[in-house]
Amino acid sequence: MTDILVLLLAAGTASSIAIALVLTIRAGLRRAFGATLAYGAWGMVPAVMLAILVAASDDSSRLTPDAGDALATLVVSVSAWSTTLVATWVGGVLLTAAVLWIVQARFLRSLGTLTQRNGLWYAQRADVSPGVMGLLRAMVVVPADLNRATPRRSRC
Repeated sequence: MTDILVLLLAAGTASSIAIALVLTIRAGLRRAFGATLAYGAWGMVPAVMLAILVAASDDSSRLTPDAGDALATLVVSVSAWSTTLVATWVGGVLLTAAVLWIVQARFLRSLGTLTQRNGLWYAQRADVSPGVMGLLRAMVVVPADLNRATPRRSRC
């Protein structure tokens, strides 16, 4: 069991470092070589995790008892922090969800009264962009003056 935890710790650490590296270099890659290479750099993250798994399968038979004890001690000390880290993470998730809920409610109030016609929901304001809103019952919300806006056709 300890070997699995050590492997997960190593893979998590290596992937976090790879993500931080990609976030650091992606803007420079995009400017120098274009968006394709910048997006391709994200392939480094699964490659690093695969390398960790391959290295672990090769090194599992060569671990000395001293190295195994040191890794087990590291895992135990990490698990002592895990409760605090999980509680902090859950608190952050709940705080973020609450802030997003408040922002969404303010936005919906700013649209004014919504009226339904022909399957669309018309906002009271004309200066809003069309959008899809709702999680369980999705609705398409459009500006109040949608019928007045007609696309111009160019003649070629």
